[in-house]
Amino acid sequence: MYDRGKELDLRTYKDLQFFAAMGPPGGGRNNVDPRFISLFNVFNLTPPSEFVLSHIYNSIITTYLKDKFEENIVSLGPKLTTATLQLYSKLLVALPPTPSKFHYVFNLRDLGRIFEGLCRATPDEFENNPGGLVRLWRNECTRVFFDRLISEEDQDYSFE
Repeated sequence: MYDRGKELDLRTYKDLQFFAAMGPPGGGRNNVDPRFISLFNVFNLTPPSEFVLSHIYNSIITTYLKDKFEENIVSLGPKLTTATLQLYSKLLVALPPTPSKFHYVFNLRDLGRIFEGLCRATPDEFENNPGGLVRLWRNECTRVFFDRLISEEDQDYSFE
């Protein structure tokens, strides 16, 4: 590599390693030249199954609710987990990223944000009312998923 100064001094680096990550091509992501990829060790990580995601997020929300809330609110944990994963799966299939909608990339970080918001709930906000937790869940889904949607058709589809 050359230095950015006027002298263009050559800089050498020893024991330097590169680490890269990428998603599969499609949905606004381009192919990478196979000759370039051949310079790396490639590891393929498959996305977790819906069963695994359900188990992870269900244990997170149920454990949190058990510590702080009454049983009628704790029983909503598995239902909210199922509804969130169904919504996530529906959006992944129906709204893929395109060149004009390149920000329609939904990932596990989004699920984490929803459950993080749910885990910030306190018992004094709900007064033993399960409807309050459902409203909070809807607000978190709106904040994480729907605020990203730019066309009315996509927003209408998401609220179906």
